[in-house]
Amino acid sequence: ALARVADARRGKEKAKDPAAERDVRKAQAALGNTVKAFAEVYIEQYAKVKKRSWKLDHRILNRDVLPFIGSFKLTDLSRANVAAVLRRVSQRSAHVQAWQTLKIIRKMLNFAVSEGAREVNPRAGIELAPSYEAGQRALGDDELEGLFRALPELRLLLPLRELLLFQ
Repeated sequence: ALARVADARRGKEKAKDPAAERDVRKAQAALGNTVKAFAEVYIEQYAKVKKRSWKLDHRILNRDVLPFIGSFKLTDLSRANVAAVLRRVSQRSAHVQAWQTLKIIRKMLNFAVSEGAREVNPRAGIELAPSYEAGQRALGDDELEGLFRALPELRLLLPLRELLLFQ
């Protein structure tokens, strides 16, 4: 009798909850199976809610990411796929755009992990070579002339306006 009770307990420990498994499958289906479907969920549920720049995310995803990896299953997306997208953007000499694309992919895949659509973020470990440095810029003659014409009309504090005019 004790052996049967022990066997029953072991069986309960191994048994899975079918309702919980069904809920997990429903949640994953609602998040979308492909990168394109999940990108739509990311825009609607995360970017529009938490980011004022969600339109930029949407544009970059539609231009640089989804045409190349949109048809991939989200669970099959690899680091090599993400790196290939970033290489394509960098090859256009759009290094700042590649950096923006990396940020958006990273955020989207972190959201996928937090929502349970993926176990890990394949973007982890991908770094872009530092290819952008802010430079210094001087105003041209036309720009300076326009600035000096506009200064009297601007409602700046008098000392600040005089400082700008007499520099």
